[in-house]
Amino acid sequence: FKRRGTEPVPGCAGEGKRKVDYCYRPENAGESPERRVDGLSLVSTRWCNEDNPCGECEGSCYDDDSVCGPGLRCFDRKRDEPVPGCNGWGPFGVDYCYRPEADESPGNALVNFGECDKDKPCGECEGDCDKDDSACGPGLRCFERKGDEEVPGCTGKGKKKVDYCYRPEADESPSNGESGPF
Repeated sequence: FKRRGTEPVPGCAGEGKRKVDYCYRPENAGESPERRVDGLSLVSTRWCNEDNPCGECEGSCYDDDSVCGPGLRCFDRKRDEPVPGCNGWGPFGVDYCYRPEADESPGNALVNFGECDKDKPCGECEGDCDKDDSACGPGLRCFERKGDEEVPGCTGKGKKKVDYCYRPEADESPSNGESGPF
C-alpha cells in the first residue's frame, strides 16, 4: 500500500512510519483492524489516561504508569528503542505500556523489522541485516543465521534464517563458529 504520509493501511492498525509503504492482505482490506496486530505489535492509537488506560503494547502513556492497565508499566522511550515484549517500531519517542516481567530476561529481545541497509540501519538485536555489517548501526555487526541460532547478547529465537545485528563484545567465542561475514 503506497502512502504519501500517514494514511491508514487497509486492514491494519496503528500509524506506522510517515511516508513508509506497507504490505497488506487485500482480502482483509474491508475489515476493521484489531487494536493490536499479532497480539503484541506496538499500536499508538490514542492518549492513555486513568479513565481509559492503555493495554499491553499500546501508547502513548507519557512515562506515567498510572495510565496503563493492571499489571502494566509505561516504557519511556527517547527514540525508537524496542519495547520489552512488543514487536515493531512505533512512532519515534512514543511511550508504550508493557509487562515488567518481559524486561527481566538478560539482553535484548530479537525484533525483525524487515530489511535493514546503510541508510536505515538496524540497532542491536534487530534485523534483517542480511549478512551485511553496513546494515547495522555503529559498533554493531551482522550475525548470520542458517536457522534459529542464538544471537550473542540477545534473547529469544526471532524469525528463522533472519540475520540480526549484535554487539561483537557480547560474544568473544561464538558457539556456532559463525558470527557474521568476515
